[in-house]
Amino acid sequence: MGARFYGIGNEYMGVLIGSLIIGTTAAIQYFDKWRKPLIALTGIIFLIGVYAMASPHIGTNVGGAIAATSAIGYLFTIARSTL
Repeated sequence: MGARFYGIGNEYMGVLIGSLIIGTTAAIQYFDKWRKPLIALTGIIFLIGVYAMASPHIGTNVGGAIAATSAIGYLFTIARSTL
């Protein structure tokens, strides 16, 4: 049995995904006047977050990257339908 001592663990991956989604959606709701530019900026923030999760030099958590990609894809599907 081996242990992994590098990268982002599963516990922090859940915190990172949750805080990315909750923080960006709260900003979009709070700044309603800037909704469309914020959605575009949110896409860039999500790309950086997924890169940090999947990059071998930073995160190296493939399961977390897959979970983040599916959650973010679902979030953008909902956001696009509410515009």
